[in-house]
Order: sequence, then structure tokens, then C-alpha cells
Amino acid sequence: KTLIDPLYDLAQKAEELLGKDNISEALAICKALIEEVPIIVQSMDDSEGGAGDVMDHSFDTFYNIADKAPPLMKGDLFTYCLSEYPKEKYHDFGFEDRFLEMFPLLITTTEQEKQFFELIDQQIEEEKGKPYSGYSIVRLMKAKIDYLQRANREEEALALIEANKNYADFRGILVDKAIVKKDYNTAKKLCQEGIVIAKKEQRLGTENSWYIKILEIAEKTNDTLEIRKWSEKLYFDNHFSKEYFLKLKSTYSSKEWPKRCEDIIDKLKAEVPGGERNASTLALIFIEEKYYDRLLKLLQINSKHIIFVDSYAHFLIQQFPAEILALYEKGVKEFAISTGRNIYHNVADLLKKMKKIKGGKEKVNEIIQYFRNLYKMRPAMMEILNKNFPETIPQPEDKDIQKRTDKNFGLF
Repeated sequence: KTLIDPLYDLAQKAEELLGKDNISEALAICKALIEEVPIIVQSMDDSEGGAGDVMDHSFDTFYNIADKAPPLMKGDLFTYCLSEYPKEKYHDFGFEDRFLEMFPLLITTTEQEKQFFELIDQQIEEEKGKPYSGYSIVRLMKAKIDYLQRANREEEALALIEANKNYADFRGILVDKAIVKKDYNTAKKLCQEGIVIAKKEQRLGTENSWYIKILEIAEKTNDTLEIRKWSEKLYFDNHFSKEYFLKLKSTYSSKEWPKRCEDIIDKLKAEVPGGERNASTLALIFIEEKYYDRLLKLLQINSKHIIFVDSYAHFLIQQFPAEILALYEKGVKEFAISTGRNIYHNVADLLKKMKKIKGGKEKVNEIIQYFRNLYKMRPAMMEILNKNFPETIPQPEDKDIQKRTDKNFGLF
């Protein structure tokens, strides 16, 4: 921080100078920071990202200078960026992307455009030989496409996108364009081809994104069968997301849905045997469908898992107070077997929740007495119970009162 603060002050100074139209000094500071900070970062801990902030600030000011610069200065800045971009010190930390953003602002001649394209093509060729090069290649291609679009050369940009549609980012652009044009057949075909590529490359996330697009197309065309097909697939493939459950439900009438819902529940039980995920998924369905008796049964089956019970108990407190108290009692006693202050604090929090349930105050007092007898050798636990439930602290016997009482009754 001691080093970063003065560097950041310099970056702010450059911004202030630019605001006063002192471009030459602002540019000199920006260049100094852009060139030196990547070297400094190599010998320091920048886990808090301070050096990255300095670079971002410097590049932002540089970008504003480039945007406003007259043609002659743009030429000088273009030459500067062309010479700096390939240097390894920028690529080590991802700063080279900021140079790519500059080029479309700085190109004013066909020769500069040629140099820029050659630089991009050269970098792409270098990246092709590296593992996991797709991201870098797409980034470089986007820089070229951005330049063409800024120059209002949409046909050339589109041709470049089309030529590289094997990359999901560019295929996605083509899909979106087709959807805007309501050319849904083309959009769907592009998605299906994308699925084949994603499966071949074993990119599950990308494959999933194409299914989402196909579902979007189905919704736009009101294709009920397709909406059902892809909503169900995405529900099971996307950690049982409620979004897709509701999309599926929306395609059925109130009479049709209960039977279809039971099919989903049966499929869940078959495909995800046991475990918290299965129970949580079923719980959410029971809540959505207001199957509260089935939710209670689910909590009773999993009564040893108090955190699970606690997550859904509030849906049942009014309807089944006695049953929920019983579940809390069993769960909190099981939970309290473990030791540690965090455990004891959690126990206290659970007991406080129990007190708010009908009949809970008496039950909590009973459980605390049970803990005082069973775990009296746990001073930390007793301390936390005393702090949270002072009304349950046992009162010491007053022997003087006992003696006075005995004397009054003349027992001796």
C-alpha cells in the first residue's frame, strides 16, 4: 500500500491534467505508469489489486487522450501501442487487452490498418499452439471485429464472425441476430450445431447455453412441446433450478399439472437417490405445490439433520407446531453432541427459534435443563446458555432461609 498510494496519486494527477487540456504531461505520466507498473508488480504482492487499479486508471486516461487526439498525435500513439503490445510484461497480467481497445481509436490510414491486422493475425497464430487458446483467439478476433464495426464496415465484420462461428461467442452473435430477424429456423440450426461442437469439445457449460437459447426460441414461437422438452432437461441439468420448473409448470393446465408433477417427483427420486440435494429439491417442490403434509414427512425422515429441518420448518410452524417442536428437539439434541463454541452458539440460536413456536417456551426450558444435567462439564456451553437464557440459570439455595423456616415451625 505504501508503494501503490503514490502511484495511484500519479494516475489521478494525469486525469486532472487532461481535464485542464494539459495533454502532453498527462500522456507522459500515463506512459510512465503503463510501462513501469507491470515491472513493479513482478516483485510485490498485489493480492489486493492495487497495481491493477493504477493500470486501469492510467489506461482510462490514455484512452480518453487517444479518443480526443488530432490525427498526427493518433499516429504517434498508434506506433507506441504497436511497439508496446507484444512485450511480455503486459501479457503476464492481462494488461495487453487494454492496448487492443486503443487501436480502433488510433487507426487513420490503410497502412496502419494493415499493421494492426498483421499484429492480430500473428498473435492468433502464436496462440493456436498453446493449450486452452480459445479465449485468447476470440479476444483477438473481437478486437478486429470491433475495429470494423467502428468503421461502419458491418458486412466485413459479419463475414469475419461467420468465418469463426466454430467459437461459441461468435456463433452466439449469429444466433442473436437471427432471433432479432425472427429467423428462428436459422437460429435453432446454429444452436444445434453449437451443441454438437460443445459435446465434441466436452464443454458442458457451453452446451448448456445452447439449450437455454433453444428454449428461448421455443418460447418466442409458442411451441409448447419444445418448451416442455427443454425446460425439463434444463431443470434436471441445472441443479433443479426453480426457473425451469416454473416454465414447465406454466405449459400445463391446473388439471393436467398434478399428474405431471408426480412424474417429476418420481423421476427425482429415481435419478438422485438420497442425499441433501435430493431432499432439498423435493422440499422446494412441496413448498411450491403447497404439499405441506409431504414436506412435514420429509423433515421427519431427515430429523437428525437440524440445519435441513431449520431451513424449511417456518413453512409448517402454524399448521404443525407440535410436530415441528418435536423435530427441533430431536435435531438440536443430536447437534449438541458435537463440541465447540460455534456449535453452542448455533444451539442457542435454534432454541430461540423454538421459543417462538406455540408451546416452545416450556419445551426449551426442558431441553436446557437436559443439557445442564448431561453437559455440566462443558463450561463454554453453560456460559453460552446462561448468557442467552438467563431466566433458566439455577438459583442457589438460601440455607439461612431454610434455618429460619425450621425455627418458626418449632421442629426442634
